Amino acid sequence: YWMFRANINYNENKITELFNGLDEYVFPDTGLKLQVGKPYGEFYMVKRHGVDPRDGKQIWLDKYGNETKVYSEDHSVFVGKQRYAPFSGGFGTQFAYKNVTLSADFAFALGKYAINNDKYFLENPYAYGTTYNQSVNMLNMWTTPGQITDVPAATERLYADSHLLENASFMRLKTLQISYSLPEKWMKRSNFFRAVNVFAVGRNLFTVTNFTGFDPEPEDNVIKFPYPNTRQYVFGVELLF
Repeated sequence: YWMFRANINYNENKITELFNGLDEYVFPDTGLKLQVGKPYGEFYMVKRHGVDPRDGKQIWLDKYGNETKVYSEDHSVFVGKQRYAPFSGGFGTQFAYKNVTLSADFAFALGKYAINNDKYFLENPYAYGTTYNQSVNMLNMWTTPGQITDVPAATERLYADSHLLENASFMRLKTLQISYSLPEKWMKRSNFFRAVNVFAVGRNLFTVTNFTGFDPEPEDNVIKFPYPNTRQYVFGVELLF
């Protein structure tokens, strides 16, 4: 037989009231702000608009959409990207033929964003160039007038602006299992075992995502060097007496 299963969830929310009669409340150093009428979990931060090819300096947008080379948290705005995935769910299949059974289960999240705080340390020669081994993306760092790149000059101080915000949508193979049950006629000849099942299981075998950090799955607004979900292999035998 062959069986397929699936589920999908949709989440939409809006803040209707805050404590003490407030209309808004900012969580410091998190990229998040609560505001009546806005969704809970939408990122609130300064938008980086690129790097000036003439001098390698960063360009931001102020709250009115004008370009500026002066960073200020007063220019923070809602960026229209959510910490919580609007769509999430999973799907799986199971196929069995004679004594062999194969099953697979996937999980996914779509429209989820997270601050990849790893980049603040691994792509920041101004503050951490002699402390942390830098990312290969630093090969694209601005060095020459006229150079087109999104990596500013080494003398530029980095901030927790929108350049750290990444799409953390993902699809992950959570479990893959294959099993083989010894033929029933063999069991009838045995006076000891009623059934014997040999199996192999793989967990987190592969992930499809554009997130550049270690793991897109943690439910957190700021992801900083988390220990990722491990890839696991399990082999075993089930004995029924």
